[in-house]
Amino acid sequence: MNKFIAISALMAAFVSANALAADANLTFNGAVSTGTCTMNAADATKTLVIPDVSSSSLANAGNTAFTSYSANSTISFTGCPAEVSNVVLSSASGTGTTFGGDTSRQTPASGTATGVHLVISSGPRVVDYLRPGVARSFPVSPSGTVKVPVYVGVTADITSSSAFAAPTAGNYSSSYTLTFSYS
Repeated sequence: MNKFIAISALMAAFVSANALAADANLTFNGAVSTGTCTMNAADATKTLVIPDVSSSSLANAGNTAFTSYSANSTISFTGCPAEVSNVVLSSASGTGTTFGGDTSRQTPASGTATGVHLVISSGPRVVDYLRPGVARSFPVSPSGTVKVPVYVGVTADITSSSAFAAPTAGNYSSSYTLTFSYS
């Protein structure tokens, strides 16, 4: 037991000697930013209701149905600091199944309707679809606010006869998660 105490005391002396034998100077650098934009709390979760459409009207309209059978809203940001010039809608991921690898178009996650696809966009035109790797920037106003438009619509795919499934009547449901960044 005495040997154990003696060894412990000797080790403590070495550790103490080493701790006192060297000095270290640490320098810390950093910055504090003024913050980011604040999303309107009511915009964090929304339900958009697309108007009812008959299966024959949807089939006749095909891919262009999005412009007629859609719902829209805005996501508002306030309090953007001066160093933020744009709010960027960088991606949209949905609960449905992507159609042809295009995350802007998906089959609904649930429901009884078939042959329909949901499309999400940042505007009412086909060129506004939120495709993978294509971010949309929205300028911040001088007052530090910005409104990002969001559209969701329903289409029927008639671009390929082998992949075409005529729309059938029923309900459908899905959701999208939008990711925003600042520049």
